[in-house]
Amino acid sequence: MRFPVGILRRCHPVRCIRFGLVLIFAVVLITSLWQYATSNSKQHGRSREDDVQDQSDDDHPHSKSLRHNHRPNHVKSSLVADGRDKADRGVQSQLDYIGSHLDVRYTVVGNEGGKYFVDVTLSNGGQTPIEPCCWAIYLYHTKFLDIYFFNSGIPLRMSNERRHVEENTDGITFTLEHVNGYTFRLQPTNRFVGLEPGEQVVLRLGGGGWAVSRSEVIPNWYVANDYSLSEPRLLLSTAGEELKFVGDFDPSKRWSRSDDDVCVPFTPDDRYARNKVHDLGSDAGGIIPTPLSIQFKKDAKKLRLRGNSWMVLYTPGLENEAQYIQEKLNISSLKSTEISRSIGKAQCRTNAITLHLSDKMPSTVVSESLEKYVLVVGAKKDCISIFGPSAAGVFRGVASLLSLASRGEDGASTLPGVIVVDAPRYPYRGVMVDVVRHFHTKEELLQLMRAMAVYKLNKLHLHLADDEGWRLEIPGLDELTKFGGVRGHAFRELSHILSLLGSGPFTNSSGSGFYTVNDYREILQFAKSHHVEIIPEFDMPGHSHAAIKSMEARYARLMAAGDETEAMRYLLSDLADRSSYLSGQFYRDSAINPCIESSYRFVEYVVREVKNLHKDILPLKVFHFGGDEVPQEAYSGSPACAEFLRSHKKLSSSKDLKAYFVRRAAMIVARYGLTPMGWEDAFTMSNGMTVSVEELQSKEVISQAWYNTWESGLAHRAYQYANAGYKVVLSPTTHFYYDNPQEPDPEDWGLHWATRYINTKRSFNFMPESIYDSIDYDFWGRAISKTDLCNFNRIECVPLRIPENVLGIEAVMWSELIRTPGRMDWMLWPRLLALAERSWHRASWETIELLSKRLIVRKEDWMSFSNAVGYKELRRLEELGVNYYLPRPGARLRNGKLWVNTAFPGLVVQVSNDAGHTWNDYDETVKYSGHLLLATRSHDGMRRSVPVALDA
Repeated sequence: MRFPVGILRRCHPVRCIRFGLVLIFAVVLITSLWQYATSNSKQHGRSREDDVQDQSDDDHPHSKSLRHNHRPNHVKSSLVADGRDKADRGVQSQLDYIGSHLDVRYTVVGNEGGKYFVDVTLSNGGQTPIEPCCWAIYLYHTKFLDIYFFNSGIPLRMSNERRHVEENTDGITFTLEHVNGYTFRLQPTNRFVGLEPGEQVVLRLGGGGWAVSRSEVIPNWYVANDYSLSEPRLLLSTAGEELKFVGDFDPSKRWSRSDDDVCVPFTPDDRYARNKVHDLGSDAGGIIPTPLSIQFKKDAKKLRLRGNSWMVLYTPGLENEAQYIQEKLNISSLKSTEISRSIGKAQCRTNAITLHLSDKMPSTVVSESLEKYVLVVGAKKDCISIFGPSAAGVFRGVASLLSLASRGEDGASTLPGVIVVDAPRYPYRGVMVDVVRHFHTKEELLQLMRAMAVYKLNKLHLHLADDEGWRLEIPGLDELTKFGGVRGHAFRELSHILSLLGSGPFTNSSGSGFYTVNDYREILQFAKSHHVEIIPEFDMPGHSHAAIKSMEARYARLMAAGDETEAMRYLLSDLADRSSYLSGQFYRDSAINPCIESSYRFVEYVVREVKNLHKDILPLKVFHFGGDEVPQEAYSGSPACAEFLRSHKKLSSSKDLKAYFVRRAAMIVARYGLTPMGWEDAFTMSNGMTVSVEELQSKEVISQAWYNTWESGLAHRAYQYANAGYKVVLSPTTHFYYDNPQEPDPEDWGLHWATRYINTKRSFNFMPESIYDSIDYDFWGRAISKTDLCNFNRIECVPLRIPENVLGIEAVMWSELIRTPGRMDWMLWPRLLALAERSWHRASWETIELLSKRLIVRKEDWMSFSNAVGYKELRRLEELGVNYYLPRPGARLRNGKLWVNTAFPGLVVQVSNDAGHTWNDYDETVKYSGHLLLATRSHDGMRRSVPVALDA
């Protein structure tokens, strides 16, 4: 052990005496824990076998007897235990104090040359010194931190900085270590002298990329000692969703990604111009999504529906739909009746809603969809009829009826006389929810499906397994959820997954959780009743850190029990693997090994069990296995893969192994009568070629096309897959990745790796049958068009030759930053209304070739849509309990008068002239002056948008 002479050179006498006492304490601690520390090696370059051995020592049912082998002999054990207990109490006291009193401040300095620069300030906000020994800070970062520069002492400076104010001339005071994934560890060195009350130290961090928003700073940092029996402590200054420890983003260098970045935060005047749309004063009586045909009766008579005087008549097979409408309209009675399927006209009976099945539809409906329907509201006869070829079609008709109904104060519903003839544009209208990065409960999913059904969305894609967790109980593989479904402080992941993405040190946060078999079956039952198909996804072979570690824990348990055969059965890793790589999410061990047969036994087991979970409720049709983002060097150091490649001559290198795994996985899925689905790069080989559908030995294969950042030259892959025989679901990052912000503002929530922002209007403007006409602006915010992009020789704009292979559109919400139910709603709604519109309805402007005319017609369509959203649909979302996003208001000062507007006419703007203490609805007759705050108010008055400042 090297004595820290640097400290003695720098500290004053009182501090030296104090530090001397601390040093004596540290020596006692280290001595008493020597055997413990050596058995839990401080070396971080350990092999996977060592980790597995540690799991067998610490995690299996007989762990006490095995741990005894690592301790001193029986004669010394009581003395060591006593010393350890005292040392641990001292460490715990220190961690408690640091957790409560270490104030952390995170400030973005700027972005330059493709790098970001941030300052982390650590201050002692208490009355007791923070000693320099025996603690480490665990922090999370979505951009990789440059460990080399930080630990080398080379100063990280922007070009306009002469010298960093806290640059240390006497050596490095902290070391930075990448633990795994997005988690890093910051630890004092022997040159750190501690912090007196009120003292602070500023640490400059940085790396590749950019830091431009508050929300991408992850909260809930914590302090721990990894070599004692102490408990970690949350750093309270970093706790919570408010992110108060993050500094302001006022100077442009803090919110601009580069000198080329023209995505600047909107000013109130900018927003006013962007929001400008004619206010119709009402929702104009339409339906979202827009039906194929809607004809209102010419007379002004309205139908008044009182639940106690009406009944629901339904044919057998429509019990669910009848109960649904009964609950929604408070109708007192239900009655089953017989109506022939061959009757293709309205069955209208006074004071009755008639639901019946019919194969005969009006000649104007050419769709083969089973979701088509006809709705007739006879205002004169006081009767309503809904029919379609299936229960799903009738259910969609019920949704349209409920959209047209307006509830009066007396509880009666009022409906116009109308005939709606309708069918969906696409059979696939979905949303993907990532429940792995942060767990979202069964109740949240039921709430989401309740709202999805209102807007005729029919696919819920659940991302159930990724690096950060495994969220579905698989009977017989308990470790997947007992180990992989739990996150908390675990430097070496001996009993659960390490803390990631703000889940904090304990296991009771949003980082932990899973759906039991009963939970999942309840989700399926609810989905069935709302005509939503559940598509489960288990991402593999990449994004599989949680599954790999879970199966290693299973291996350790069974090896300890002496059952080597069973231990090896579902192992996903080559224990001798020395591959060195980092995944896109910074994992060193995220790729299932494709060269061992146990990996495919695991895939088959999961497919079989998930199919069994579905079979008697909502039969499984599609199994999504991910297949994306596997690092090319993932298997380069695997002896098992080296041997595998020698016996499989058609595979040229380890880079071809991902495609091999995808083929095997797809064939397993198909063998169970299911349709394999994966992200588009799952079906792309290392040479850029597409895997043929025939190779996958399945009648259908679904490719989810996502990566269309225009300058990448890869936007054509969606159509390329469709033309090659794949079924395609469109999820373009530029228009439907709803984990992105809704404004290019540092205070707007979301990631921005693919595009700076996606608002509802941008989703509305998407043209799925002509994606190149959807080109609007590039990655840096510069306006571009199809002409700009497709004329470049390097960009291939492949036309869509087999449009029937495009199944539909799916929104995607990754949850790295989505830690609460309210935040999930905030990111999804009202943007999902635009997805519902584009996937159900083909707008007339989409077929107009002349751009200038198309833009005029599209503008008129947006006017109708935005008024319907503002005046009606947001109220409906509130009634459903949805915490939708409230866009900030636009504001303009002209000749001393304040004008305001919102993205959705019908929403109210409020004004505060006392820094937000009191708020009043905007009044155009009032002459406002002084420093004002403006915010958009929800219809129920319970919430406001992020405020906008304006000086009048």
